[in-house]
Amino acid sequence: MSRVLFWNPAETPAELHPLLRNLAEEVPLRECGGAGNLRFEPLPQARRLRVTIRDGVAVVGGGARCGWGRGVAYALAGVEVEENSDFDTFSILLDCTRGAVMTVAHLRRWLRRLALFGCNMVMLYVKDAYLLEGEPYFGCMRGAYTREELREIDACARELGIEMVASIQTLGHLEPLMRWSAYAPIHDTGGVILAEEPASLRLLEKMISFWSEVFPSRRIHLGMDEAHGLGRGRYLSLHGYVDPFRIYLGHLNALTAICRERGLKPIIWPDMFFRLANPEGRYDASKPIPEAVRRAIPEGIEFSHWDYTSTRQESYETMLQATAALNGKTPFMASGIWTWKRFWTDFDTTRAAVEPCIAACRKCGVREINFTLWGDDGAYCEFDSMFATLAWCADCVQNPAGSEARAAKLFEAVFESSYELQKFPGRLAVELPGRPDSSWNRITPAAVLWDDPLMAINYHEMNRIDPELPERLCRRCREIMEYLAGHRGESAPGRLDYAWCVADAAFRRIQLNRAVRNAWRARDRVRLEMVLAEDIPAAIAAMERLAAAFRRQWFRSFKSYGLEIDQNRFAASQERLRELARRLREFLDGCCSTIDELEQNPEFSGEILNCYSQLATGSWFL
Repeated sequence: MSRVLFWNPAETPAELHPLLRNLAEEVPLRECGGAGNLRFEPLPQARRLRVTIRDGVAVVGGGARCGWGRGVAYALAGVEVEENSDFDTFSILLDCTRGAVMTVAHLRRWLRRLALFGCNMVMLYVKDAYLLEGEPYFGCMRGAYTREELREIDACARELGIEMVASIQTLGHLEPLMRWSAYAPIHDTGGVILAEEPASLRLLEKMISFWSEVFPSRRIHLGMDEAHGLGRGRYLSLHGYVDPFRIYLGHLNALTAICRERGLKPIIWPDMFFRLANPEGRYDASKPIPEAVRRAIPEGIEFSHWDYTSTRQESYETMLQATAALNGKTPFMASGIWTWKRFWTDFDTTRAAVEPCIAACRKCGVREINFTLWGDDGAYCEFDSMFATLAWCADCVQNPAGSEARAAKLFEAVFESSYELQKFPGRLAVELPGRPDSSWNRITPAAVLWDDPLMAINYHEMNRIDPELPERLCRRCREIMEYLAGHRGESAPGRLDYAWCVADAAFRRIQLNRAVRNAWRARDRVRLEMVLAEDIPAAIAAMERLAAAFRRQWFRSFKSYGLEIDQNRFAASQERLRELARRLREFLDGCCSTIDELEQNPEFSGEILNCYSQLATGSWFL
């Protein structure tokens, strides 16, 4: 257990009192009237953090920008350290748009933990997950944040030395809004809003004004990424073909003017500049950006380059330099902690991308870095499992040479739980044989659990890659279940029972797929009866356990809205397992001569799909 730290308010700088009192809700910090065992001293270097321990007294020394909370965490761990970060901003981006909108209470707890890691900025990625006055469909049935909730979150963050920044969307990625017919008049195509439309600008002005009033920070992230099909939908019908660069820049200038009127400093993702210059729409620097486009970029825009997958330092350097060349300013960097399309944070995939990213940032002089926590495909990750990975990321940001041992000590002092235990279930994402190790070449439990048990789309793909791949997955699931068996009751920060249930359900689904198809090919009626009596009930029971574990971790963290997305999936998966049982029973009883889905042996190419909509059906209605 972490030791108890005592601090004397009379001997502690007054500006640190709110921080320490807030952190006391999370870790063993106590006020005292005498000589405490935790003291603070200012240092002249802005990014420097020093922790020394003499005769049981921890002295935390820091500069104006240092993470005092991180110093407290080291003092709890009993670790002496000297850090002088190359970064001014160490932040996360929390995705609240895929259904999972964190409760204020749980987000306050996250903020305290983030402060203990040295985080000084949090971006809330919200799309429409906030309530906008006069817009009844905006954030409807989404668990959207109210003004009061956001102000409470910001007040907590400011006590902890964390800047809250809104991350919204103002061009593309507005699918949740465009689903409503109320917004049809301002819909261009897909998730893209209709540019140059007065009603569009009125809504966007209302959105930006909302955040200008709610958060004291003068920074706001406007998104503007992946606006695929810009000007090719209703815009084309109204105005004819217009160069997408002209549309994009006109829209960006209008938004910048709105921000300037409110004293806001806009940040955007820069990928559309590179995509529009590339005939294939790729986000890379292979094609030059026209000089006229560069000159038309409005003053005051900050770019945030994003890359979550590259494993080569040179790739990051090339794009950071190309992004800086757009407007002559050093960009913000957005990396990623792999929580999306994962049931548990994927440490290995994260590490493979983050190490070269941070090295490139240092070489290119980037001073602000953000770690995104996306929730693509339903936000079914146990998001609190990300803290072990974030502890390692934080160590790499704060130190020229990252140390996983040092990161583990800090993590274990904050959570009083095992770093290795929390990290280990990330191995549920299994690398594919004979392919470069990257996020795209890993198969996750989603590829098994969302796979329809009759059609087995991914099971066929796996066998095309390597007939032994299903067995490799089974071994990995068994390994994780055995490793976690004695720790299922542990829940700080991530609920290990959830990880065990994921591994158990995936294991049983793979076993079932193999058993039913082997028995079917052999027309082994005895084995098919065993599948009916044993394998299918076991798979259904495992899915029920997983659904229950998922619900428990959801209500610990999130508002009730969004739960229905994955509950529908779990229920549908169980019903399809029951349908497999019905079909087998009908075949064995002579009611039908075949089961068409089990006769299929498609000549797939060996592609791994991890999205529910690609696996639950061969049709396309989802």
